Amino acid sequence: MPPEQVTQFRQFLKRDGAGGVCPFFDEELWGCGIYEIRPFSCRVFGHFREEGTALPQVCVFRGQEEIFRNGHYYETVPEGVDLRELGRAYWPYQKSEDLIFSDTVQDHGPGVREEDPLGYALLMQSEGRPLEALQFLADQDVEETPFALYCVAFMLEEIGSFERAAQALEQALAEAPHCAPLHFRLACNEFSLGKTEKACAHLKTTLSLKPTHSPALGMLGAHCLLNEEFASAVRYLTEAVRLDPINDSLLRLLHTAKEKAPGTGPEAS
Repeated sequence: MPPEQVTQFRQFLKRDGAGGVCPFFDEELWGCGIYEIRPFSCRVFGHFREEGTALPQVCVFRGQEEIFRNGHYYETVPEGVDLRELGRAYWPYQKSEDLIFSDTVQDHGPGVREEDPLGYALLMQSEGRPLEALQFLADQDVEETPFALYCVAFMLEEIGSFERAAQALEQALAEAPHCAPLHFRLACNEFSLGKTEKACAHLKTTLSLKPTHSPALGMLGAHCLLNEEFASAVRYLTEAVRLDPINDSLLRLLHTAKEKAPGTGPEAS
C-alpha cells in the first residue's frame, strides 16, 4: 500500500467527517475497489462508528451505519473482544508508534469487571487506585502475558514497589526478549533500585531495538552527565533533542553537557 494511501486511510478511519473519501472507494463501482483484499479493520468493523463521530459525505455506509455508544464498544462490534486481545498479544512485537499502550485498554463498558479484568484494573489505575487494581488482579485468573506483566509493573511502580516491578518485567522479557518498552521500563526500575550498570545495559538494548527511543537516549545522556562522561552525554543528548526538540529537560541537559564537554562549549565556536 503506498504511504500516501496509508495516511489517507488512517484519516478516514477516524470517522470524524474530515477525512474525505476512503482512498479505496471506487466511484464507478460506487463501492469498495479492493473488497476482496480490504484491510482487516474493514473486515471486522465495516460500517460501525462511535456516537458523536461522522462518516464522510461520500460513503456507501452513510445513513445505514450502526452506532456504538460510549462504553458499549465491545458489546456492539463483532469480534471487538478478539481484536482487543490480539492487540494485547501483539503489543510486545510492535515495530512502530501506531499501536500505543492506551489503544489496547480503551472504552470500558459496564461489563468490563467480569469480561476484562485487566481492563478493569487499568481503569482503576487511571483513576489513581493502583493498590486496589493490584489487589483486584491478584484475585483474578488473568494470564501473565508480557502485556499484562507490563501493566502490573506500572501499578507496582506507582506504589513504590520497584523490586517486584522489576521481577514482573524480567518475567515478561523471558517471553518477549526483543520488546523495547519492556527493556526501558526495567531500566527505569533498576535505576530506582540503584542498579545503574544493569539499567544502562537495558537502555542500550532498548536503543539497539529502537534507535529512535528518545527517553532512553535522554536517560543515558543524563547518566553520563552525572558520571562526568561529557562527550558521551553530548552524543546521547544531541540525538535525543533531535528526536524530541521541544523537550525542555533534554535541552537543559544538553546545554549543561556542552558547557562541560571539552571542545563543545561556547569557546569552541
